[in-house]
Amino acid sequence: MLPYGIDPYRLAAFLGAPALLWVLWGWLFGDDPAAFSLVGRGEGRIEVAIGDRLTGEGTAMGPDTLVVEGVLVRLEGVDAFEPDQSCVHEGARLYRCGDVPQRILGQALSIDTVTCIAGSIDPWGRVVGRCQVQGADLGAVLVTSGYALAIPGTDGAAYAVAMADAQIARRGAWAGPFMQPWYARSHSAPF
Repeated sequence: MLPYGIDPYRLAAFLGAPALLWVLWGWLFGDDPAAFSLVGRGEGRIEVAIGDRLTGEGTAMGPDTLVVEGVLVRLEGVDAFEPDQSCVHEGARLYRCGDVPQRILGQALSIDTVTCIAGSIDPWGRVVGRCQVQGADLGAVLVTSGYALAIPGTDGAAYAVAMADAQIARRGAWAGPFMQPWYARSHSAPF
């Protein structure tokens, strides 16, 4: 049983499996700074605690996800366009804007080693953190390019100004209409 006599099966039926995972994660790890992620398989698993610094060669694994020292790191505070997502350039040409952020991330990672600070662990066991290459914040690089958005709320607050600059300059996807990545993932429009 979960705390307070909550039946996990009824909770899953009521809220769905993702909510149950979130509740279980909070119950098991809470806001404990010692919470960790075991990344990898078998004996090659790596323990990462919140606040740990990961430094090494980085590889872009997705539009806002990379691997450092064998650890999967999701960039904190930003949400890049999905790989299969399309945008409209200057109201005329449809293009796959979801392919661009992974290329930008890969180019940034090819410059030098990357340093990431683990800020949290998500329900899927990925490290969520801020990463830099030669002092440049990779989240800011993606948002400034116009191919990632600051996540609404406190997580993305550090990137709000960069996003406004990209929007005003009509960089990247801001050159035309697009669907926010969080809506594209759910395949539903916000209205």
